[in-house]
This record gives sequence, structure tokens and C-alpha cells, in this order.
Amino acid sequence: LIEPDSGENITGLGIHQEKLVVFKENSVWQVNLNQIQFGQYLILDPQYKLLTASQGCSSHRSIVPVENDVMFSNREGIYILRYEPQLLTVLNANEISAKIRPFFQGMSDYDLTHAAGHYMDKKYVLSFPGVKKSSVFDRERLSFVGPWNTTFGVNDWTTYIDDNGHERYLAA
Repeated sequence: LIEPDSGENITGLGIHQEKLVVFKENSVWQVNLNQIQFGQYLILDPQYKLLTASQGCSSHRSIVPVENDVMFSNREGIYILRYEPQLLTVLNANEISAKIRPFFQGMSDYDLTHAAGHYMDKKYVLSFPGVKKSSVFDRERLSFVGPWNTTFGVNDWTTYIDDNGHERYLAA
């Protein structure tokens, strides 16, 4: 439990460069699992560090490792968790979707809490199952594409390698 009396629920877990990250509704935490020797036993001693108290994650399926970063969504947009370029010891969450904020403001609470993310071909795809749309952030061009419209609502994504060694993407 991380700040159980705060009233925030844990919405997801992620890994960022071998560190456990806990996403709550309005905050993001880093957890270090230390060990304490007690006789012949090792006891886990979790240490928590608040990364940001201004953004959180609304959908656990939106948390996706993207190269050296982690991207996720909340009720206001798409955020990226990364080390600050000037300070390699400061992990911070920054919004990247300010230019398409009206798109997120038009989404229902259901879509924002059930959004599903996936990273493929240098693009972070965030799908909203209720409105049957996807927002796409192109990391190479640092711009948004879309929205993509689908005939069905995408609830989850996965990647697999077929028998010929080709990478395939599956939306469900």
C-alpha cells in the first residue's frame, strides 16, 4: 500500500529501466525493493518516492514501455515518464498531448478509463473502445496522426511473431 489514506486507488504498475513504478489516479510513485537481513531470512523493505502528484494514470492498459520511456494516459491526455535530459537522476512525467487536448475533452469517462495503448513502428497508439477511435503519437516526427476510426472498439493490443518471423499486431 502506498499512502492508503490518500483516497487514491492504484490504477496500474509499470517498469521503467528496472525500477517498479506505481500509477495511482492522481500521482506516480517509484518503488525500490530493499532487503533487510533478519537472521537467516531476507525481508523485503519497500521504499516509496513520489515522482509527481499532478498527474496519474486512468487506464492500466495504457501503460506501455516505449524505448527508454513509459507512456500512459489519464483523463487529460497522454503523458511520458522519462528522465529529464539535463538531470539523469530526475524521473518526471510530462504531457505530450496538449495540441490535441480537445480530442480528450470530448471522451467519456468510460473511454478514458478503458483506453488501451500499444507501441509499434515508432508510434504509440492509444485506442478508445467506446467511440471506436485511436489517437496515434509518432515518435519519429513528434506529432499526432489521426484519429484512426475502427469498426470495433479496441480493448487490448498484443504483438506476436508469426511462423515466417514477421512481427504482427493484434487488436482485440
